[in-house]
Amino acid sequence: MSGTWTLEHLTPGKIYSLPPGDYFIGDVYTAIDMAHYDDSLGQSGYADGLYKFNNNYMLVATTLLADCTYIGSDNHPYIVESGVIGITSVGLITKDTPAGKYYNFPDGVFVNMDYGRFRFKTKTFDLCIDTQIDEYEFAEEENSIDPLSSILSKMEIE
Repeated sequence: MSGTWTLEHLTPGKIYSLPPGDYFIGDVYTAIDMAHYDDSLGQSGYADGLYKFNNNYMLVATTLLADCTYIGSDNHPYIVESGVIGITSVGLITKDTPAGKYYNFPDGVFVNMDYGRFRFKTKTFDLCIDTQIDEYEFAEEENSIDPLSSILSKMEIE
């Protein structure tokens, strides 16, 4: 693929709006070709942010506990091998078995990445991944207060 990557550095707490399309949510390192990974994140010093490439988007931020398995609010295990979680346009996916899940957002998706807490939301979809809690802590927390409740109450979509 030829083209130029652009980067908007991540502002913690900011709500980003991505256009309609098919997306991958998970460890972007396991999803895109190393050349693209180096061209985008590598050229920026692996900065958290919104990367754009030929009408494709990749919004990525570092996790707090680095490489780990995190349980999303959908109870899916999100395996992280590179210390980052993001949302990536399917047009950038080049690997066969990335660590994450695919989603279609016909009306676009709102994304908030705030100090290790990741939220992906539409009118009918709401996914939170809290990287302050790994899979083992999540299992211990299941019988106590919901660790994601603080995120869920912070981002309302009308």
